[in-house]
Amino acid sequence: MTTTIPVYMTKEEWFEYLAFFEKLAIALPPETRKQYVEELIDLHFVHFHKYPDSRNLQRLADMLLVEQLKDPDPDKMTKEEYPFLSDRQEDKRKQREMSMESETIDYMNVKYRMRLDSTFKKRTENKDD
Repeated sequence: MTTTIPVYMTKEEWFEYLAFFEKLAIALPPETRKQYVEELIDLHFVHFHKYPDSRNLQRLADMLLVEQLKDPDPDKMTKEEYPFLSDRQEDKRKQREMSMESETIDYMNVKYRMRLDSTFKKRTENKDD
């Protein structure tokens, strides 16, 4: 699974390789993806005498973890041994969660302001009256 290293490669050609392998990644087994990622990093180093920048390293890491990142299961945090969320999944989770500042932890006040059940005062009358 070795690729032939071109004698000369431009940055645009390297980005084309990267985009091609990103599309192909989901169909490849993890070990093959790992080999492709290592070769892309080596290719970049051979031609440009430095490693890819952090944004491109993030793209390469996403290629390695493509199955976990594409998993839409909302309950994957409890099913996986070492779970993590993609950026989009984390944003969605944060939108669903209610955050409070330390000064506003007055539980009943928050429930009342948000009109949650069991906080509204209910009129009760004694049955004897």
